[in-house]
Amino acid sequence: MTKYKYPVCRKSDLVEDHFGYKLPCPYTWLRNTNDPEVLDFTRRENEFTDAWFNQNEVSQKITDLKNEHFDSLPNSISPWKDGYIATEEKEGNYSIVSLDASFNKTETLFKRYDLPKYTPFSASACPVDENLLGIMAQVDAAPRPDYLAYDVKTGKILEIKANGEVEPDSSDVVIDAAGRYVSPGFVDIHVHGGGGFDIMDGNVE
Repeated sequence: MTKYKYPVCRKSDLVEDHFGYKLPCPYTWLRNTNDPEVLDFTRRENEFTDAWFNQNEVSQKITDLKNEHFDSLPNSISPWKDGYIATEEKEGNYSIVSLDASFNKTETLFKRYDLPKYTPFSASACPVDENLLGIMAQVDAAPRPDYLAYDVKTGKILEIKANGEVEPDSSDVVIDAAGRYVSPGFVDIHVHGGGGFDIMDGNVE
């Protein structure tokens, strides 16, 4: 295994109180992006990263990956029956597909114009009846999508809410987000360390 000499990052003694829990925050000082010490550490990090990517084997691997063709992965995945329902996009066309428990495609449920005049681009299952789907679909050139209640068993559209204007149910929680930024589905899964170590420690352990 190649040994790398990672840039050393200073650790402070800062401890922050989060609702009664004392948490060490040795790298909080890095938040000050105008601090000369932060700028110097960032420079050293960038130099290390650039040197790694400039290795011949890494550059060749990146070139090889760029030349390979990858099918786009399903998105907007939600549980359905014994697997999942998801959106598949190919060359700008959207389809609603079913996936098994291992996320392998099993069937194309709807594609462009399977639902009269509509192109579906996302679907979710009813929590109390797996034969009912809520489908977001759009008529060509329409300003906004419509919300369709669809019965898989009968193959019929039960109801259409024009322009996605779905009235909240009495049990729904309505949040007034006026004047705020809303980022639906924004998920960033990552770690900063584990077992008492931090990635910023800059060593293999």
